[in-house]
Amino acid sequence: METSLKGLFQSLCPQDVTVIIGRVVSDSPLSIQAVNDAKLTLHENLLCLPKHLTDYTVECDIEELGLSGGKIKINNALKTGEIVYLLRFNEKKRYYILDREG
Repeated sequence: METSLKGLFQSLCPQDVTVIIGRVVSDSPLSIQAVNDAKLTLHENLLCLPKHLTDYTVECDIEELGLSGGKIKINNALKTGEIVYLLRFNEKKRYYILDREG
């Protein structure tokens, strides 16, 4: 029985969707290479990058300090060397980055 995260995603996806593991080889511009296929390098134009894997700013209130309308910058962009899980879809033309490892 497959118990890995990759196996779980693949068991939940339609047949034409595949989960692959990649390594970030460049963070600017973003480029990811498949771990098991050194010939497959994906560049920004093929990747769908979710907001939670970027640097972004959110508004927040901190009631205990009496602050409202403040902003917090979240530094969560992918970095070179990180391992990521990608969902391959649209006949292998697009790759959605699910999350980073660990």
